[in-house]
Amino acid sequence: MDIYKGDHLIAKEVKICESIFSRMLGLMFRTKIRPLLLQQARESVIAIHMFFVFRRIDAIWLNKNKEIVEIKRSLLPFEPLALSTTHAKYVLELPRYGAKILKIEDKLDFLE
Repeated sequence: MDIYKGDHLIAKEVKICESIFSRMLGLMFRTKIRPLLLQQARESVIAIHMFFVFRRIDAIWLNKNKEIVEIKRSLLPFEPLALSTTHAKYVLELPRYGAKILKIEDKLDFLE
């Protein structure tokens, strides 16, 4: 799946993680950062961890309307917790600087 902001490609070939296990595993033990979309059944406060993630990433939290509600840039490897302060349904994990053109309230487009 590809993710766009208008006509601009944000991430290509994004892997979707819907199960609890796939969301927990996320980017752990990967040497190359591939974009991931963590998806939950409903909106809630979502925490992610960076245990055994060996490179910095950008994390973007989106609500059910696919609008950005929170962005954390350049999360450090092995950082114990990154937490959204608002409810979200999705978290998009991108390689470092992948969120450089994004801002709060931007709407992203992708098919579920």
